[in-house]
Amino acid sequence: MNKAERAIIMAAGLGNRMRPVTLTTPKPLVKVNGERMIDTVIQGLHENGITEIYIVVGYLKEQFYALEQEYPGVTIIENPYYDTCNNISSLYVARDHIENAMILDGDQIVYNGVEDGIERVSKFIMPVLLIMVIGIAIFSLTLKTTLDDGTVRTGLQGLKVYMKPDLTGITVGRFLQITLDAMSQLFFSLSVSMGIMITYGSYVKKDVDLNKAVSQIEIMDTGVAFLAGVMIIPAVFVFSGLDGMSAGPGLMFVSLPKVFYSMGTVGRVIGILFFVLAGFAALTSCISVLESITANCMELFHTERKKTTRVLSVIYLIATAVIALGYSIFYVEVALPNGSTGQLLDIMDYISNSFMMPFISLLSAILIGWIMKPSWIAEEMELNGEKFKRKKLYNVMMRYIMPVIMVILFLQSTGVLNLIMK
Repeated sequence: MNKAERAIIMAAGLGNRMRPVTLTTPKPLVKVNGERMIDTVIQGLHENGITEIYIVVGYLKEQFYALEQEYPGVTIIENPYYDTCNNISSLYVARDHIENAMILDGDQIVYNGVEDGIERVSKFIMPVLLIMVIGIAIFSLTLKTTLDDGTVRTGLQGLKVYMKPDLTGITVGRFLQITLDAMSQLFFSLSVSMGIMITYGSYVKKDVDLNKAVSQIEIMDTGVAFLAGVMIIPAVFVFSGLDGMSAGPGLMFVSLPKVFYSMGTVGRVIGILFFVLAGFAALTSCISVLESITANCMELFHTERKKTTRVLSVIYLIATAVIALGYSIFYVEVALPNGSTGQLLDIMDYISNSFMMPFISLLSAILIGWIMKPSWIAEEMELNGEKFKRKKLYNVMMRYIMPVIMVILFLQSTGVLNLIMK
C-alpha cells in the first residue's frame, strides 16, 4: 500500500455557506474554538509525518501567504479559475504534485481531543448507563410499601401517576410554568442555547446526513428522558407519595438511594456504579460547557488554551463546590420569580434553564429567522443532496412561532407575565 508523501489542501472556494463571516476572511482561515480551521489540518498532517504541503488558493488569496512563513514546507499555489470552476480546477493547477498525495479540504477541523477523548469515553459510559437506567426503571415498578394506616403504594401506581395527565387546578399561568419547565429540560438535555451544539457541530464531517442525525437525537433524547422518569417517579411515589414530587433538580439524589437500599447488598454496588457513571456523564457535559467558555475567552482576551483552561477550571471547581454544599453549609432559601422556593442548586437551575435559555433562544430565533435567514440552515441540511423535509415548517417556526413563544416564556420566567395577567 502506497504511503502519502505530501498533501494538497484545497482552499480556493468562496465559502458562501458561511457568509457574512467569509466576506472578509476565507473560510479555511475562520477561527473555530480560537483556532483557524486550516491550522488544525496542517497540524494534523505534521503529527502524521507529512510536512510537504501544497495549499491551492483563490478567493482572498493574499491572506494565505503568511502560512508559508508559519509552516516550513508549505507552498501556496494560486487557482485563477476558482470563481468559475469547481474543485477539479484546484486539482488541475496542483497536478504536478498529485502523485502519492493526500487531498484535503481547507475548511476541515482536525482535532483529536474530541474524537479520542470525550467521544471514546462516551461510547463506553453512555450505553452502560442506559442499560442501568432500564434495569433500575424495571425494578422501580416492582417496589411496594405499606403505610401506618394500611395504605399500600406500589411502583405501578407511581407509573400511572407519571403517565396520566392531571389537569386539576390548571390555569393559564400554571400551564405556562409547566411549559417553561419542559422547555428548560428539553434545552438542557439537547444542549441548546449554551453554545455546546455549535461547538460540537463544528466537528461534524461534511458527509454526515444531518437529517438522519437530527432524527436519531430526537428519538434517543425522548426515549432516555421517558426512561429516566420511569426510573425516578414510581420510586418517589412509593417512598414519599405525591408530596415528594416537589423535590426539584435533586429528585434523583432523594429517590434513587432508597431504591438501591431496597435492593439489599447488591444495591450498594449498583448504586455506587450508577452514580459514578452518572458523574462521568455529567463531566462530559461540564467539559462541553467549559469548551464553549474557553473558546470565547481565548477570543476576547487573546490567551493560550492551556492557561485559559486552567483558570476557568479553578473557577469551575470553586463554583460547583459551593453549589454542592448548598444543602448543608451554604443552605439558603430564596423565593424565585416562578413562585417556588429554592436552594443554591435550584437558584442556579432557575438562572440557567428558566431565565437565560429562553432569552438566548429568543435572540437565536431572531438571528436565524430574520438576519441570517432559515435558508442558510436549509443549505447545510441539503449539503450532500439529502432533502430537508421540514424546510417549510422550520422556516415558519423560526420566523414567526419561535420568537413569540420565547417572549411569552421569558416573561413567565421573570414573573412579569403574572403581573400583567393580574
